Amino acid sequence: MSRSGHREGRIPVAHFAAESSSGPEVEAKFALGMFSDSYPDLGGTGGVATYTRSLALALTQLGVPVHVLTGGLPQQSGLHDGVHLHCIPVGGAVHSSTEGKQSSRASLVRRAAAWCAPGVRTAWLASEHARRLAAELRLPVFEFPNWGGPGAFFLRARRPRTRLVVRMNTSLREVTSIEQRDWGRNERFRSRLERRSCLAADALVCSTRAHRAVMARELGLAEDRIQLMCLGLPEVDDPAARTVRPRGHPTTVVFLGRLEKRKGVATLLAAMPALVSAIPDLRLVLIGDDLPHAPGGRSHRDYWNHEFPAVLRPHVEFSGRLPDAEVQRWFSCADLFVAPSLYESFGLIFVEAMRWSLPVVGTRVGGIPEVVEDGRNGLLVAPDDPLALANAMIQILGNEEVRRRMGAAARATFEERFTSKVMARNALDFYRRVAAGDEPMPVAAESSVDRGHRVSSPPRV
Repeated sequence: MSRSGHREGRIPVAHFAAESSSGPEVEAKFALGMFSDSYPDLGGTGGVATYTRSLALALTQLGVPVHVLTGGLPQQSGLHDGVHLHCIPVGGAVHSSTEGKQSSRASLVRRAAAWCAPGVRTAWLASEHARRLAAELRLPVFEFPNWGGPGAFFLRARRPRTRLVVRMNTSLREVTSIEQRDWGRNERFRSRLERRSCLAADALVCSTRAHRAVMARELGLAEDRIQLMCLGLPEVDDPAARTVRPRGHPTTVVFLGRLEKRKGVATLLAAMPALVSAIPDLRLVLIGDDLPHAPGGRSHRDYWNHEFPAVLRPHVEFSGRLPDAEVQRWFSCADLFVAPSLYESFGLIFVEAMRWSLPVVGTRVGGIPEVVEDGRNGLLVAPDDPLALANAMIQILGNEEVRRRMGAAARATFEERFTSKVMARNALDFYRRVAAGDEPMPVAAESSVDRGHRVSSPPRV
């Protein structure tokens, strides 16, 4: 599972070149590189990490070698379920041995840049390692996420035949606007990195029409310059088990994701008094890191314990980050999934729930309505509306027939549109077109980001 014996700071790629994944020979002629700052097998969480593993595993099953560059210790590099992982230190201090290989001037420049504009080190490190990996393995395509602009420097003296693809998730400008953060020096610079990465790409891809429109406006692009490609997840063992609620089983609602402002967790907690009044045995399980984004800058646990009646406290369980097996266990015994987000570019968390035959409740924002069909596989409400959220959840939980019908429809939606097999076939066709130069490159009109190298403050929502 791990490989060692390589000098620290050096990508251990030599042994990968001799290895090949099993599968149809016709598919093995193509190989893909991907970057994600974390990977689930190494404890990573979040939509980008989940998507990366899902696509990598599905492509591997088609016989396509996939090389994932991700954060971790070099000795963690190796084959993980057929996926080639190449681990580098990202997001933390630069390893002293890695710095030692740079000239003292280059080291000072990088340290100064990292101090003046946090995030540049990660983008530079990811791009440099990706370029080396692409050159040594002759990868025709390398994909980066847009968040943080990790692919911003990839095209510098790159191997000409390696094409850069950027998958556009929720951007920093969107998050800053939604969460009403200060738009300071760090945010401006990181937004420039994201923009540079996107406009330097050979191809751009989005997962929903709604988010494509948002990103096209942000970058000054025509929407047809951005390819649409839905996300997907692998199959689960026994999704039909969720259609019957065991006798004596408490009514269980699951939320999965970081407990942060953008995910609408405070709205969900505000809906609890009405929910418990209507459904006395209700249990809400919150899975994910609890960030200090609740009102007053507190954690959501602290907000719940101090601002709500003590009689309600046993009805909410703050589980924190859980291993994947534990997350799936909660999905398998839940009655409903809820995520009242203020924005989602896609909403992969809804797909995670739907593959377990769970009805879902979400919001009419971003790409969510393209995943959740209101009234069929779940219900959608306006964001930041606790009463509407409670009523929608009660409508499903209070009617067993509705819950079972929507759960079955959720499962059907997953099978028809959101399996990793469907995603992998579409992705492979797209990557091959990119490698052949058949996808139009993004070309942006001049905007406030370009003029004078200034980034204007994002509009408030």
